[in-house]
Amino acid sequence: MAEELPTEIEVEIAGPSLDVVLTDPVAMAAGGMALDGDSVLVAIDGSDPAARTVVTEHGANLAEHLDEGELQRIASQIEEWVDEDRRSRAEWDDCLNDGMETLGIAPLAEGDKLFKGASTVTHPIIAEAAVQFASRAMEELFPSGGPVKCKTVPGPTEEMLEQARRVEGFFNHYLTDVDEDYYEDSDQMLFILALHGHIFRKIYEDPITGEAKARFVTASNLLVPYTASGLKDADHYTQVFTMSLNDIRKAQRSGHFREVDLKEGSFGPPEQSAEQESKDESDRRSPNGVDDVPELYECHCNLVLGGLDEGGGIALPYIVTMERNTRQVLSIYRNWDPEDQRRLKQVWFASYKYLEGLGFYGLGLFHVLGNIAQSCGAILRAIIDAGAFSNVQGGFVAKQGGGRKLDITLEMGRWQEIDLSPEELKNAFHTPPFREPSQTLLLTLRALIEAAQRFSSTTEAMVGDAPSTGPVGTTMALIEQASKVFSAIHKRNHRSLKQELRCLVKLFRRRGVEYPYETGGSLQADLDNRVDITPVSDPTIVSNTQRIAMAQAAQQLVSAKPNLYGPENQRMVDLALLKTMKIPEAELIVKDYTEVQEMDPVSENMAILTGKPVKAFPGQHHDAHIEAHLTFFNALPPQGQKAVEAPGLAHIAEHAALKYRELIEKLIQSGIPAEAAMRMPLPPLVPQLMPPSQPNG
Repeated sequence: MAEELPTEIEVEIAGPSLDVVLTDPVAMAAGGMALDGDSVLVAIDGSDPAARTVVTEHGANLAEHLDEGELQRIASQIEEWVDEDRRSRAEWDDCLNDGMETLGIAPLAEGDKLFKGASTVTHPIIAEAAVQFASRAMEELFPSGGPVKCKTVPGPTEEMLEQARRVEGFFNHYLTDVDEDYYEDSDQMLFILALHGHIFRKIYEDPITGEAKARFVTASNLLVPYTASGLKDADHYTQVFTMSLNDIRKAQRSGHFREVDLKEGSFGPPEQSAEQESKDESDRRSPNGVDDVPELYECHCNLVLGGLDEGGGIALPYIVTMERNTRQVLSIYRNWDPEDQRRLKQVWFASYKYLEGLGFYGLGLFHVLGNIAQSCGAILRAIIDAGAFSNVQGGFVAKQGGGRKLDITLEMGRWQEIDLSPEELKNAFHTPPFREPSQTLLLTLRALIEAAQRFSSTTEAMVGDAPSTGPVGTTMALIEQASKVFSAIHKRNHRSLKQELRCLVKLFRRRGVEYPYETGGSLQADLDNRVDITPVSDPTIVSNTQRIAMAQAAQQLVSAKPNLYGPENQRMVDLALLKTMKIPEAELIVKDYTEVQEMDPVSENMAILTGKPVKAFPGQHHDAHIEAHLTFFNALPPQGQKAVEAPGLAHIAEHAALKYRELIEKLIQSGIPAEAAMRMPLPPLVPQLMPPSQPNG
């Protein structure tokens, strides 16, 4: 009887990659294979006499190991997804195209003109709001020093603080100096965000240079399923972009794309979306001659790869890149962390929203102010046309006046002779009654502009608009109310930037990069859980104006009660205000209170009178100082008393506090309990003056 063959052969994987070639007669009869953890299970059923599979490293291009039939199936599936997602949001794309007209970039349609030669001006309310938002957001999210700060876990050691300083310095150096286009990309991204309402930042490794980059992707070029509530739970989403044939060949040479024959003349023109047409009009350019450009689809999707079923029939996350015209799949990469046993999808796009919408996409100025902007433009054109008719009048002229044909050309400042009597001249011409622009139009236009400005926060209640003597709470309430809308947008942007930084951390952890620090080891070693990388912006503060107002409010509060806060806190709030106003060398302007020298009472009085800092020191004759100060202040005229009242009383309170402290310490040293000392009356003030450092008697 023949020996029974085993039904499975388990081949253990010793390294990160392994080519399994089945040459044994038993193995040659294998019919299928499946990956299971760190081993390859080969089923023996005799269905395939030449079974072979390749187990590759995690970051390999899987398109190199799939047959053309499977690649074409994947390409067809991606094309179907793209067409379906594009159709589902056709009206959203049309809304963006209509919004471009409100900026004045796209020319006004002929059907919107009242008559030939009518005004085509548009009101810049949306452009103004977008520019102000982008300017303020750039100042907060991307200051000149860099957009990143690092925090440590509670209870940091000096080693952890040094590690945080290294990581913070590296990220800011990389995003401001190494990646030189990051700032310009961020500036344009925020301007488009305000208009469109939704934009994405893609974090990726450049296939040509190998550098880590973060670049914005407009919502028009990222197609997401209609039913998706976010990128994390979306079954697929596709980025559409163009790439020159030369760059594709560079990516093939670097190993990022697989080697396929792509020839010039086989691509055709890229798809011209409504948004792209508006962009061409804004740049005053034409796509004529651009008819052979490769257009790529990069699809982040869940797939079951035939011939390499890594999930046992369950779709796993991959990133597939294909060329649209030739339908060639260039790359397929695994999109999960190699250490993640659950193989969860990684999201490499940070989602920025201007306003939360009712669905997946956010709302921008085109959506919420589009109708107001169109109305403002229409009213403005009506006012201009009415004014033009009123100032440059026309009318009707009889073909013949008094039996004579008229051929008259008027010139400014010149009187023409005419062979007509005044009565005949009056009867030959007729000017319709042109009216001046209506005041109702002007009032309506003003109301619409104010409503749009209130919503978009393009007008602010500056701290200077309110009385400087007003309550601190009132000042802060005015500031908060003025920037209510922008504050919510700023918090969303702060959160999105943090998502972007987390993606950069993941990218830096898996790839080598030059780390400009000799101590601390590699960047990968410093990017551990002890350091939290966050945006440098404050989600509760939306502008430097608000910071200045808050610093002024704190200064007002401290100045109102100097005996409560003390001179050192006064110095701190003054220094904070100067730094907020970006005054250079602010520390040199505000004298350090701890550096004030000990003085006698007369010198202290002169210092208080001239606005210089004074300080009480332990061991001084506090009663004598207090008596000298009170005598001096009472001898001043009313105006002088008012000038020295706040700092003088604060200094006297400081002497009284030190006197009380020294008395209690003396009583405790003599054996009297502190509780009893608390009930003992203080000695009366000593009337005579004594030297500044002589101990109390």
